[in-house]
Amino acid sequence: RRLADLFCAAGVPCEAVEDLAKIRWEKLVWNIPFNGLCALTGRDVTELLAHAPSAELVREMMEEVVAAANAQNLSRPLDGGAFIDRMLQMTAAMDHYRPSMMIDRLEGRPLELESIYAIPLERARAAGRPMLRVDMLYRLLDLGERFLAQ
Repeated sequence: RRLADLFCAAGVPCEAVEDLAKIRWEKLVWNIPFNGLCALTGRDVTELLAHAPSAELVREMMEEVVAAANAQNLSRPLDGGAFIDRMLQMTAAMDHYRPSMMIDRLEGRPLELESIYAIPLERARAAGRPMLRVDMLYRLLDLGERFLAQ
């Protein structure tokens, strides 16, 4: 809390949070499907949501992440349906947004697979909530990284 107060006093907008793990998982609900699918397909968020099968896959991945998050003993569980609906509404308003992982892929930079996929997948498995769709996306992205590195 003291650090947040120092930032605010310096004019930097900041908010202290009680449950950092919860905030990280909330961020992963969006980052996992959109970063990965956009990087894999080369299509932006608007294009993904406009294609019914990919929009359905995005929602299913978000549901997997919420279930894994809620198995992590967070201070308060994520309200999956409402939270996902808000995330999708927010994303629909982003006109042709290209997530950072998509840009990294297009510019030939390494992808953040460890922090966005490998660690959450391991934590989900350890909590008894494997994320099968997310795991497949991770494997495809990793495979692409290996071939592109050659």
